[in-house]
Parts: sequence; C-alpha cells; structure tokens
Amino acid sequence: MGCPARILSTQPYLSVNQQLKDLHKVLTHLKDRTPRLVGSGKLGMNDIHASWAQYMAIWRQGGARKLYFVKTDISNCYDSIIQEKLVQIMETIIKEELQEECVVRKYFNFSLQGGQVRKTYQRHAAQLSNFIQDFTNFAKSQVIEKNLHGVVFVDKVLYQHLSAETVLQILRSHIFNNIVKVGRQYYLQNEGISQGSILSTLLCNFYYACMERDHIALQSDELLMRVVDDYLFVSPSLESATGFLRTMLAGIKDYNCHTNVDKVMSNFPCRVVENQSIEYIETGWFPWSGLLFNMQTLEAAMDYTRYAGASIKDTMNFDFVREPGKTFERKLIGSLRQKCHDMFLDPAVNSPSQIFTSIYHLFLLTMLNFHACARSLPVKQRVEDNPGFFYDVLKSVSYSMMRILQKQQTACAENLNESQLNALITWLCWKAFLTGVVAVKKHLRQSDLISLESIAGDDLPSVFENIMV
Repeated sequence: MGCPARILSTQPYLSVNQQLKDLHKVLTHLKDRTPRLVGSGKLGMNDIHASWAQYMAIWRQGGARKLYFVKTDISNCYDSIIQEKLVQIMETIIKEELQEECVVRKYFNFSLQGGQVRKTYQRHAAQLSNFIQDFTNFAKSQVIEKNLHGVVFVDKVLYQHLSAETVLQILRSHIFNNIVKVGRQYYLQNEGISQGSILSTLLCNFYYACMERDHIALQSDELLMRVVDDYLFVSPSLESATGFLRTMLAGIKDYNCHTNVDKVMSNFPCRVVENQSIEYIETGWFPWSGLLFNMQTLEAAMDYTRYAGASIKDTMNFDFVREPGKTFERKLIGSLRQKCHDMFLDPAVNSPSQIFTSIYHLFLLTMLNFHACARSLPVKQRVEDNPGFFYDVLKSVSYSMMRILQKQQTACAENLNESQLNALITWLCWKAFLTGVVAVKKHLRQSDLISLESIAGDDLPSVFENIMV
C-alpha cells in the first residue's frame, strides 16, 4: 500500500513576535487611549519630554523650591514578574477598556527618504465604533494626526478582528506557555515573562503601573517617571523622597519587586540600610536613563558617560558595499538627527546657553562618528583621497542641524536672524571638527563669539576624554 503522501504546508512560518504584532497594536491602542494604564511608565523620549516640561511649569509656579531626586532600579524586572498577577491585571484592563471588537488595519506607506523610495508596513488599531471604513478618509485622518508630508498610502485590504476574549486567550497562552531553551534542554517558564517578546515592555508597564497605584502615593508637586525598570522620583519634600526610597528598598512583596541597591542614587545623604550608604550627589547634574537633569534649573541634557571607555565604532554598523560615499553621509546625518531630540532644543526646558551647549556636544559626538566611519571606508575613498567630498559632508552636518532648528521653530536664538543663527551653528560645527573656525568668525558678532567660546572652551569636555574612536 505504501506510505501516505506527505502534505507540505504552503503557509510561511511566522515567528512568535510576528504572530503577536496584531495583539501588540491592540495593547498599544489601549495605552494611547488611556495613558493612566501604564502609570509613570515612559515609552520613549517624547513621553519623558512631555512629563518633564509639564513638571517644570508646575515647579516654577510653586516658587522653584529646592528639589530632592531619587533614582532606583528594579532587580530582574522581567524575570521577577508574577505570571498569575500579571494575567489578573490584564484581565481587568481588557474587560474595562475593550468593550467591543478591535479592528487592526494593515497597509503600506511609501515615502521619499534620502533620494530613495522607502516602503513601510503599517498597522493601525481602532475599536469597531471608531473604525474608519473608507481608506481614503482613514489616510486623511492619519496625515492630519501625524502631520505627514509626501507619503503615499496603499491599502493592503487585510483586517484582523480581535475580541476581548481572543485577546485574553492569546495573552494567557503567551505568558503561561513560554518555552526557554538552555543548551539542548527545553523548559517551561513558570516565573517572569519573556524578555525577547514584543509585548514584554508593554506588559511590564501595565504590571508596575498597577503596583504604583497600590503602593506609591504621589502629591501634585511631585514627579515619578519609569523607563521599564528605572525609576526617577522628584519632590520638594525630603520626607517624601526618603519615604519613596525606603519603600523601594524594602521591596514590594505582593509584586515580587526588589531594588538593586548598587544602582540607587539620590541628591541627599540617606542611610536606609544598616552599614550601607546610598550614593548621592549634592549639586550639578543628576543622571537617569541616559539623561542628565540639572538639580537647580531642571534643564536637561544627554548623558555621554555611557560612551566612556567604549569604542565609538562598536556602536555603529558599517556597510559600505554600495555607494560608500552616500552611505557615509547618510549614516552620519542620520545619527545626528536621531540623537537631537526636541527636549534638548525646547526653550521651555533649557536656556539658550544650554541649548547651544547640547548642540555643541552633539557635534562632538558626530565628529567621533565621522572619524570612525571615515576610517572604515574602502581604500582610495578615505579623507586624504577626496578632501572636497568630506568637506561637503561636514557642511551637510551643519545644514542638517539648521533644518532641525527651523523645523522645531526653537526660540533658542530669538534675537538672531536666520543668517546669524546659521553662523552660530556653523561655528559650533567647525569648532567641534577642529577646523574652519577662522572662515566663519567674520560672520559672528563679537558678543556671540565670546558667548560661544565660553560654551565650547579650549579643551575637550572630560566626559568625551574616555571615548575611543
């Protein structure tokens, strides 16, 4: 009779994260619609910027009193999550927030970037009563909501309907049935959640937001922010700051939350554990999650100490197989734009002097990227072989910063016209690259030149001394 014929599946294999993308979009939709669900959780620089600017306004209205800073770190935040409690939290959220089916629409965006057409696959979730059936009207709503320009929308005509029951079923399966491979052995994870899942950050935020509501009381003149497991607490009350610190160090048992004492920091002396003092800094800048906050003015800056002792080339991906020159320029300017966040240019957060200081420091980091990229180019295409091209690249860096400032319409130089601002930015750029300063000095007013010299100084800032190119 022979063996039965094998039926080969024509369905492409989908990874776990690919299978969870629709669910991720639904949970993101719930988070965006009801921000309180993630508590103090911040899912990016935009969230941090908005919260910090709002708190600065409250602080100034309250008389700009002395503030007490505390930062803590949750130990093994993903691995210590209690699965049953997380499922209970998600059941409550889904039942309260997802009263009807959620529809996930799939479509393409086409845009022109760097002279090339870029295609991106998009998903959008909306509850059934708010779902825009006509794709043209949907595209118009996205253009207005996201302030898009030069984008073509193409409907994929794929719609996924997810009910509350379906969402919970997928969540339970994902949380309770995660398989971990260690060597050649496979284990069922019965504590914590997968760190590699696209849902992990959102689930972590839902979980610890519930913990905050149960155990951390916050006054109107206080601020609590969390990026996954890193907390920052700011208060004009020393008693409140000490209380928060003691709560976190004592641990919150019903959430299996414990603090890594080695990563705790404050701006006041405090002995909360016998024979162990907490690290503190009294003045200057307070570090948290890759940022620095001035404890007197609340100005914000990027923390470059994370690059200390590291080679800048190890933080970049070099691929100069095709069009190495254009790739070099695109990578350099892309890095500049990525790190030049609105928060550092916002006059509601930073003074003009601090804004220009942030720009100068960013130019310095870009200089290190420039040298690292240039040295990785193929032979005969490096600086010594084509100085004119690299000169134009540096001018493009300065021009890109001007475009960023114009787009943000920053008031950092409200007393300057466009040509004067351009001279300021060009000077800082060339100062950072240690060349071309003389060529632009004649375009600067003497008062501006003195101010810029005080910002840049003659020496490399100490934070950049240990960064290797």
